[in-house]
Amino acid sequence: MSLIAASPADPGIGVRMSTEQCSVDTAWMHLHMKNNSNRATSPARGVVIAALCALLGGCAVTPKPLTDDDNRAAVRRSLERVAAGQEPIAAPIGLYEAMARALKYNLDYRVELMTQALRQSEVDLTRYDLLPQLAANAGFTSRSNDAGASSRSLLSGRESLEPSTSTERTVTTSDLTLSWDILDFGLSYVRAHQKADESLAAMEQRRKVANRIIEDVRTAYWRAVSAERLLGKMKELETSVLEALEESRSLEKRGATAPLAALTFQRELIQIRAELQRLQRDLVVAKRQLGALMNVPPDQDFQLALPARVSVPARLDMAPRDMMVNALFYRPELRDVRYRARINQRELDAVLLRALPSLRAVAGLNYDSNHYVYNHDWVGVGARASWNLINVFRYPAHRQAVENQQALLEQRELALTM
Repeated sequence: MSLIAASPADPGIGVRMSTEQCSVDTAWMHLHMKNNSNRATSPARGVVIAALCALLGGCAVTPKPLTDDDNRAAVRRSLERVAAGQEPIAAPIGLYEAMARALKYNLDYRVELMTQALRQSEVDLTRYDLLPQLAANAGFTSRSNDAGASSRSLLSGRESLEPSTSTERTVTTSDLTLSWDILDFGLSYVRAHQKADESLAAMEQRRKVANRIIEDVRTAYWRAVSAERLLGKMKELETSVLEALEESRSLEKRGATAPLAALTFQRELIQIRAELQRLQRDLVVAKRQLGALMNVPPDQDFQLALPARVSVPARLDMAPRDMMVNALFYRPELRDVRYRARINQRELDAVLLRALPSLRAVAGLNYDSNHYVYNHDWVGVGARASWNLINVFRYPAHRQAVENQQALLEQRELALTM
């Protein structure tokens, strides 16, 4: 008030300053009330912040490694399942029984069987991709007030329609739509054939593993039979070699033989002994290798049926070229490459289809609960065409890549044939 009185020459100044002072006082009061309100609500706000922090902390993902107990339990389960359901070994095992048990119980072969079954299931799944899509949708919307709108004239700029609404506050919608894309159908058809060829290639991989297992069983069986027959004799031979070596050294010390001849003889004996030890190591593990191929636990012992010796080995009555042709005809690696080549050839069709325009047809049943709508249910049909022109420019590069892959597969087939 003293400031207002000090300016009698301009009463407007006093009025303005008093108004500004009133605005400042009012703003200060609002700020004071806001601070008091914040102080009043600060505990609730703290609870909300704490809840948000707890929620964010719960959403955080941290890596949790397996504990030692988990690993031990997994090891116990694996050991229990490795040889579960196998027929016990009740008699000495011959060559053909060993092959049969290997094909029935070998875990590598089971993996290939499961892989082939997986590829076949993928073929069954691709058949559904050929069907049109049938989608059912339902929706519910609700709002607290009416969804109104008004219009403004583009010529005069005046409002030409008072605010109005054509939608209820709560609306339920549903539809059942059938759609079919011709381009997707063509691509799915090509992919289905490729998956079928992949399942056939998986079967050839299974045959490859079976051939390898049979060959490994044959080798391990005859080495194990040789071990049964020769280990005792080889130990006797090693003992004889050690005795001869000691006798040669004794003669050398007495001067009963020439030093150079004695050293040469001793070197040959040492080489013979080293060769015997190497053969013994190979033969000792042969039986365990055969047991591993048959999925026999390492701590389980079994006996081998020793076949009778034959003086003349069996001969295959087939010309060498016929052998070669027969081997190439049945070799699974070559058949696998041919299936891969057929898959690659169909990739050319897929590349061409991707470069074509797409046509999608749609038909559906629709329902809307909005009472402002005159027809609450209706049938809708439509069609849409689209064309990604970039795929047209990419087509030559894709085609060249597929042709290069085809040339690689042909060269691989020649290499496997050789």
